[in-house]
Amino acid sequence: MAKKTYSKDMYQDKTYDANGRLEKVVFRCGYKEPITQKYKIKTKTWNVPSELKGKKEIQSALDKEKIEFRQYVKDLGKGLITQGNVVFIEYARNEWLESIEKTKSKSYSHRGYEIIDCFEEYFGNKLTFDQLTPLMVKNYFKQLMNKDISVPKIRLKKSLWDEIRKQYGTKNKFCAKYKISKNMIAEAENGNSISEESMIKICSALQISEKEYFDIKKPEPRYYKKESVMKHKRIMSAIFNNAIRDTLLADNYTSDRYLKLEFPREIKTNTDGVHVVTSDEVFDLQESRMFLEVLKQEDHPIKVFYLSALLLSGMRPCELNGLRWQDINFVNKTITVKRDRLYNKTYGVFEDIPKTDAGYRTFTMPQILYNVVLKYKEWYDEYVAERQCLYEDNEDHLIISLKGGLTHPDTPGSWMRQILEKYNLKKIKMYGLRHTFASQSIFSGADIKSIASRIGHADPSVTLKIYTHFLKDGDIAAADKFDELYNRI
Repeated sequence: MAKKTYSKDMYQDKTYDANGRLEKVVFRCGYKEPITQKYKIKTKTWNVPSELKGKKEIQSALDKEKIEFRQYVKDLGKGLITQGNVVFIEYARNEWLESIEKTKSKSYSHRGYEIIDCFEEYFGNKLTFDQLTPLMVKNYFKQLMNKDISVPKIRLKKSLWDEIRKQYGTKNKFCAKYKISKNMIAEAENGNSISEESMIKICSALQISEKEYFDIKKPEPRYYKKESVMKHKRIMSAIFNNAIRDTLLADNYTSDRYLKLEFPREIKTNTDGVHVVTSDEVFDLQESRMFLEVLKQEDHPIKVFYLSALLLSGMRPCELNGLRWQDINFVNKTITVKRDRLYNKTYGVFEDIPKTDAGYRTFTMPQILYNVVLKYKEWYDEYVAERQCLYEDNEDHLIISLKGGLTHPDTPGSWMRQILEKYNLKKIKMYGLRHTFASQSIFSGADIKSIASRIGHADPSVTLKIYTHFLKDGDIAAADKFDELYNRI
C-alpha cells in the first residue's frame, strides 16, 4: 500500500506492508541550481531498517532522515556541496557529448569522442568526480606530453597477391571474408606504409610470417604537438565546467590555479598553441608552377581539378569536398563555402557545417583558378550527361567519382602522395597546398585581413601567428620593391 504526503517543501511517497508497517519512504525535494538557477528535484529512497519495531521508533528515525535530507538539498542550492559520486567518463560521454552534438559541428564532436577515449585509457571507467584530484589531472597531462606516438613504417617485402590467389582464388573473396580494404592492400603493393593493425590482420588471415612479408622500421620518438595537448586541455576544461554547473565538481582542475603546462621540447608552435608553418611544409613559387605543370600530364580530370583548386584557392580539403555547382557564380567569378564533407570513424562520411562562422564565406576566384574551374565544368557536364544513372543523387556535387557517386573524402590524400612520388616533387602534405596559397598571398603583398577572410580564419591575428615566418620574407620583398621604385628615378 502506498501513500503520498507533502510537508513544506518536501514530498514523501510512503509504502506499507500487508500488516500496515512502514517499509519504504521516497523523499523528493526541490532546489535552484546555484549557477544556472534551474529548478531541480533531488530524490532519496529510505528503506526502514528491520531492527526498528515500534511506530514511535520508526517515526523518530524518519524525522531524522527528513531533517538531514532537507539540509542536504538546501546545501546543494547554496553550492556548498557537490554530487561527486557520478562516474567521470560516463558523464563525459552521456551528458557532455550529448549536449555538444546538439550545438557543435560533428567534427568537434568527433574530436571529443577521440579525446574522451584517451581520458578513459588513463583514468579508467569507474573513477567518480569526488575521487578525481588535481594531481591526477596534472599527471594525465604529464604522461600525455611524454607519450611516444611514433608509428612504425611497415612496408611489404614481397607481393601478397600470389598467396591470396592461392588460398582464396580472388582478392574480392579474401577482402570480403576478413573485411580488409582492397585499397589498403593496393597501397601496400605500391610500396606505401600500412598500419601495424592492418599487418597483423593480413598475416593472421593468410597465416603468413610478419618477418617474411613485411619490413618493419621503428622511427625516431614523436610526441604530441603543443596544439594537440591544448585540445585535450580544452575538452577536459569544458567537461569540468559542465560538471561544476551540475554540482558534480567543486572547481576546474585544468585552470591555471592547478595546472600550468610546460613544453620542454622544441616544437613549431607559439605560446597560444597555434601551429606555425615553416618553408618545409609548403611549395615555393617555382615548385608550385612545377606542380601545376605535372598535373596537366595526368589523365584523371577529377584529380587534376582537385589538387589544382586546393593550391589556387586556399580552401580546406573538406570544404572543396562539400562544394556544389550552385556555390559557384560564373558571372561574378566567386565561390561560396557553406558546408564541409569529410570522414571520421565516429560518423563515417558526412556533411557538416563549417568549423567556424568565418568558414562561411564568399571569395573571388583569381583568373587562373577560374580557368581551371571552367575547364573542369566542361568535362564534368559531358561526362555526367553520358552516365546519368551513376549520378542521379549527386549531380550537383563537384567532387564526383569516375565510377559513379562521390569521391571518398580520404581518397585525394593518396592522389597527392602518388603525384609527389611519381614526379619526384617536394614531399608536403595535401593541407600544405592551403598553406602554400596563404604564404604566397603574403609574399605577393596581400594584406593579412584579406588573406584571413579568403581562407576562413575568424581572427587575422591567428593568420599572423601561423604564417609569421613568411611575413618576414614578405617584409624583405617589400623593401626590395621599394628600392626598385627609387632606382627607376
